[in-house]
This record gives sequence, structure tokens and C-alpha cells, in this order.
Amino acid sequence: MKSAALLILCAAAAAALPAQAGTIGAQMRTIVPEEAARAVPVNRIRRVEANIAASVPGWRGMRSCGMESRAREALELALNAWIDAQVRQNSSLRVLRSGWQASDWDSENLTSGSRRSCRGWFITAPVFVDFY
Repeated sequence: MKSAALLILCAAAAAALPAQAGTIGAQMRTIVPEEAARAVPVNRIRRVEANIAASVPGWRGMRSCGMESRAREALELALNAWIDAQVRQNSSLRVLRSGWQASDWDSENLTSGSRRSCRGWFITAPVFVDFY
């Protein structure tokens, strides 16, 4: 009886594997050369910002969902799609720089019987693009 209770306890502990979360630090990409970017007057820069967390596709797998590289890859794909949409909407302007502020993501390990899986998603993903 004790071994059955221990087995159930171990299975419950495995099902509740700790979630892995993290923050991807801010990153800025300057599109034009640095000297040209510095020469643009501040009053000519138009910044467009958004939180695209809901647009960042979640990721799934057997393991590695808690790795920052998986989260960064998903964020970069969504950021590029968002920038493309902003460029189309602001076609009369040129892109000066783009990037993201610190972005929070989370993941969890799942078990169903003896089968393991995981998933990850973004909580916040504030992004920006500067036009001139």
C-alpha cells in the first residue's frame, strides 16, 4: 500500500514539473548607418509601439520549451511580421530602427500518463519601430 501511495505521489510530482519562465532583454536594431541615425532630428522621428504578445505564436515540443532561444526565435518572427505591416501602413516614411523592450515569456512542462510535452508563450512583448 505504501509503494502505491509513493508511486501516485511521484506521478503527481512529475505532472507538476516547475514552469520555466524568463525575460528577453531589450534589443534595438538600427536600420540606417549610426552616423545617419544620429543626424535625424528628434522631432522628425515617429515611433509606433505595440504589445504583440498575443501575436507571438506559442511553441510546443517534448522538451526545451523553457529555453530562451525558443522564445527569442518566436519573438523575432512575430516582430518581423509586425514591422512589415507597419512599413506597409507608413509607406511614405523610412525605417530608422526597430526592436523590443524587455519581454516576458513563460512555459510549462506537461505530462499525460508517461508521455511528456511542453509549451511556451509570451506574457508581454512590447515592440517598436521608429520612422523618419
